Amino acid sequence: MQGEYSINDLIFDALTSRLLHLFSKGDRNDEIIEEIICLVQEKAPNLLDGLSTELKEEIFQTASLRCYFKDQVIFRHGDAPDAFYTVIYGAVSLYSDCEDVSNKGDGDRSVYGKFLKQLQAGCKNII
Repeated sequence: MQGEYSINDLIFDALTSRLLHLFSKGDRNDEIIEEIICLVQEKAPNLLDGLSTELKEEIFQTASLRCYFKDQVIFRHGDAPDAFYTVIYGAVSLYSDCEDVSNKGDGDRSVYGKFLKQLQAGCKNII
């Protein structure tokens, strides 16, 4: 199902659309990084608490923003860590015992296993 859509098919609020645009820039100058930091702080107010300005700038110099489609599996329990994730727009559901869902498409979420928790955008999500 995920192959049927493109990022251009998705609808975002203005802040998320602006973040997508800024993150798409390969060479980020100080002005772009400052705007990214401001927008992220607006979308997820507590996410960057306790970080120095220098560390925030360093993080957003190379950070990426990824979009996932509804029902797309982002990672499974036991996968090697490859990133820090936070929800900027939408929500993410956590399930246990996820089966192979490559042929899923009928809306049956039972293939994901037992529902554990839903993580909302902008919240400090601890899992």
